[in-house]
Amino acid sequence: MGLWTSVIGCGQGVFPILSLGSALPQNYKDEEAFFSGNIQGEYSSTMSSGTTKYLLSIGGSNATQDGWTAFLKDVDPSTFLTQCRTRGIVGIDFDIEEFPTGIVDLIHALAASLKRLDSSFLIMYTILLGYESFAPLLVDGSVYDFLTLMLYNGGMYRADGTGAGCDWDQWAEIFLSKGQRGCPSPLFEDLAVYAKTANLALVDPTKVLLGVIVDTVGPRFDASMLDRVEALLTTYHGAGWMIWTAPGFATSDAIDQIRALGVPIDPQTCVVSDTCPAPDAPCDGDCVCVATSCGMKKQGVRDEDCRPCPQQGYWPCDQQGFCACESKAVRS
Repeated sequence: MGLWTSVIGCGQGVFPILSLGSALPQNYKDEEAFFSGNIQGEYSSTMSSGTTKYLLSIGGSNATQDGWTAFLKDVDPSTFLTQCRTRGIVGIDFDIEEFPTGIVDLIHALAASLKRLDSSFLIMYTILLGYESFAPLLVDGSVYDFLTLMLYNGGMYRADGTGAGCDWDQWAEIFLSKGQRGCPSPLFEDLAVYAKTANLALVDPTKVLLGVIVDTVGPRFDASMLDRVEALLTTYHGAGWMIWTAPGFATSDAIDQIRALGVPIDPQTCVVSDTCPAPDAPCDGDCVCVATSCGMKKQGVRDEDCRPCPQQGYWPCDQQGFCACESKAVRS
């Protein structure tokens, strides 16, 4: 069982895997921004020495194609491993959404290089379903340790909504069964075609993690869904499940939702205490939002991080004093 979190220590000792994210590939040349821009808390070289292993999640919806290309072409695998080890990171979680094949090939090349240098370094591919851009990654199963399925998009997939005709558990079964079972939707009248183009016959179910979401204003993962997850994992010998995300971005009760699933997570380990003074002009209305000096110093907040804040409810917009209206932002 794993958890995506932005806070070092949140769920430590409870989850075998904690994925810290997301580092943006376009920030790689700025080491502090890359490793700490969206991540709160202090790294420790020994934080993965116990039962909980820390991975660094790279990518996500805010990653740019140019950023991916520059990072994957410029990064030196040996240097990157050193940067991770000194922080206690023992793996990388590639958060892959829809990208051209060329970038996916570069991701595979980096993952393979990291494995050659350190076979114990964990490689996770977190993939957006419904596309085939991830297909080349499945060809060499020796490179990756986990394949995590995003079973959510604004809520758990529903056939009549974000699931594009398939419910979340049907999507999960499509992959776990290697394309043999799953969604009865007209979208997949010829499931064999999708299975072939997505290389589903090459999926190793024992490496598959089911990515679920509790932090959403849409339909969220609950105890009844957990029963279905456990049944699927038992039937197909799946690896487990990953919870997105704590502490909350879209909602403030993500920790309560996780505890309601019977997971004994300590809320105090997920407290975000690194705040700034309340701004004179908060980011609301039609103002242009920028980073405050306090936000820059404490968590590497940038102006571009704050731009969406009038409409966005998660980091850094949900943190006191990290962003302010440009006309009155305190900059020193």
